[in-house]
Amino acid sequence: MWRGLPGYGRSRRLPPGSLSLLPFDYLMDPFFFSKQIERHGWVFKMNQFGFGAGPNPFRGFLQPVCCVDMKRGIKILSDHDERLIPPVIPSSRFIPKKYLREMKREDHSHYRQIFSSAFKREVIDESAEFMTRHFRTSLLQLADQSSSNGSRGVAPENFLLATTFGVFVRCFFGIFPDDERFGLLEKLSAVIDLTNRDDREVSVALDEFAGILRQEAHRVGASNHNPTSSFLSEIARAEPAAFDDLTAIRNFIYIMTASWIDTSGLITWLFKELSEHPDWTTRLPGDIQLKATDGAEPLSVRCVRETLRLRQSEYLYRRVLADLPVEDFVIPKGWLLRVCIRESHRDPRVFDTPNEFNPDRFLARSYPRAEYSTFGASRISCLGEHLTLTLGQIFVEQFALNIETSTREDGPLEYRKWHWKPSSKWRVHVSRRDRQQVAMK
Repeated sequence: MWRGLPGYGRSRRLPPGSLSLLPFDYLMDPFFFSKQIERHGWVFKMNQFGFGAGPNPFRGFLQPVCCVDMKRGIKILSDHDERLIPPVIPSSRFIPKKYLREMKREDHSHYRQIFSSAFKREVIDESAEFMTRHFRTSLLQLADQSSSNGSRGVAPENFLLATTFGVFVRCFFGIFPDDERFGLLEKLSAVIDLTNRDDREVSVALDEFAGILRQEAHRVGASNHNPTSSFLSEIARAEPAAFDDLTAIRNFIYIMTASWIDTSGLITWLFKELSEHPDWTTRLPGDIQLKATDGAEPLSVRCVRETLRLRQSEYLYRRVLADLPVEDFVIPKGWLLRVCIRESHRDPRVFDTPNEFNPDRFLARSYPRAEYSTFGASRISCLGEHLTLTLGQIFVEQFALNIETSTREDGPLEYRKWHWKPSSKWRVHVSRRDRQQVAMK
């Protein structure tokens, strides 16, 4: 009870907030952090379970955390980079020099250059036609599945996870869903999931996964014609030795799987937001056909940005290596720093009607990184911004052009695998959209 008092640690300049030994609220209430901000301000302390990639209740013991808003967080990350490191994630134990974001500065610079030079806009743009066909076909399949289920509806989440996998394997490795290796990659990706604690099984799967990539890289290098453009083909041309470097190839695998999981979460939220806001969905076909020439982003891209703001971008974590000043407070060595991205994106001082889904807010003004930051806020930032926005835009457009949805059942948000997600009870009825009516609109 003493540790749980907001003023506990004031003499040591700890920020206000509770270090309760039973900190379950943040796992049960999606607006826990917003409520703490209302009570204590934008700098406060708390306890959480675990010390891995975010607040994982299944790993580690209680961990004290200092939470700050995005503006303060970006400044701290910039001013005190040498005192902060990303928390360790489970996959790093399989990589000699660690996962990319956890590497020493010199290693990070070297390997980031390999991947950033391969993740080219040209590769992504060349994949757009495949993405369009793939999403259209998949959404129509979901509509047919829903029709066969009658009034019960379908659960979209796992379907969208599998659908997004096809896009990522195409972009990263140049392997299509009709390739005989595709099914094996699906199985291997399931084995190397971060929740798998069987190290031997994961190591075997990683070796088999790497073998497929080395074989494909060799085929690309030996080919007399231009192979399918992919991130793998770019690395094979520029850095062929990377496929014999265990740190490089296992990072490549885990970057793909982590990006796939995160982006499939975005696709799921896009599906839900578009289903719950049919007025915006109705506007989309006309905007798609119009092809605005005034320099404004298409409505489909703005839908992606708004969904990232409201749903997908939640937090950044760093481990504090030495006592860190934050205004009148101190974050002690060994604590975690949490930058509250989601709550900052709902700050009414920055966003009018912040809890409302309104893609047009991105027409009215542009937001600096201290106010809107969905792809990282430091030198360790996301490499996949263009891929995410392109993929999201195409999904939104194919949703609006091809299907209509209505919710059959729903429930409260659930905290699963480090993130808040739609209820596992969520069911929707999906039907094919009348393309003639779409053309008339």
